[in-house]
Amino acid sequence: MGQDNQYEADIKRLAELVSKYTTIPKTRVAAFLEENGASRLFPGSYSLVKTDAQNQKLASLFEFMRLYVNLYDSEKNHVINSSQSAREYFINFYTDKQDREYFSAAYLDASCNVIKTKVTAGCLDEAPIYPRDVLRDALFANARSVVLSHNHPGRTERLSAADLEATREIAKRLNAADISLDDHIVVIGGTKAISFAEAGINLGYSNHLYKVNERYEPWLEPEMRQPHDSYYGIDDENIEDEEMEW
Repeated sequence: MGQDNQYEADIKRLAELVSKYTTIPKTRVAAFLEENGASRLFPGSYSLVKTDAQNQKLASLFEFMRLYVNLYDSEKNHVINSSQSAREYFINFYTDKQDREYFSAAYLDASCNVIKTKVTAGCLDEAPIYPRDVLRDALFANARSVVLSHNHPGRTERLSAADLEATREIAKRLNAADISLDDHIVVIGGTKAISFAEAGINLGYSNHLYKVNERYEPWLEPEMRQPHDSYYGIDDENIEDEEMEW
């Protein structure tokens, strides 16, 4: 069976299974999948479901999928040793987290294996985080490096000044403890991701094991690319811990 024919067969079968479990008409599910793709099935469910019961059943299907993937993935080690692998990791991580903004941090060992990933839920358009919490969790995990991420469920690719300020503050604290901040990944709408490291944003000292792909990001203003070496000085001991919002 050709690739196109297999895709059509898979779409048809997925529509049948979703309809069977949720009672959403198969034709409506199939039309939605053909127009939007499977990746938008849950984020776009508001235009698909007609009752609360259908919405709850669809949510249960995605919870099943998330649990299965998480348990399956727990049987193998995740390695984040490049901006490409970081983007792929967090696109998958945010598959079922498009209802609001979330902030997450992956803590890596000396070989770039993921020790753990911690996520914090925010609201529709921002996710607060304390930089000191990232440092504390990194120290408790005995991490050698960290990759940050947050999502933009509204699909905007524009970064705010708060995005950059919070990232630099976290990098400063991690660097002071001899921990590198390898990257900050922003997941756009659950299907695309952009990398601070690829965009040339200064994240403090580099981890030589982390490979950064060369990419051009038109969303980044030139002044955002400029290094701020003085920002990473570690001589100012009295840093106030403030909540920062993405």
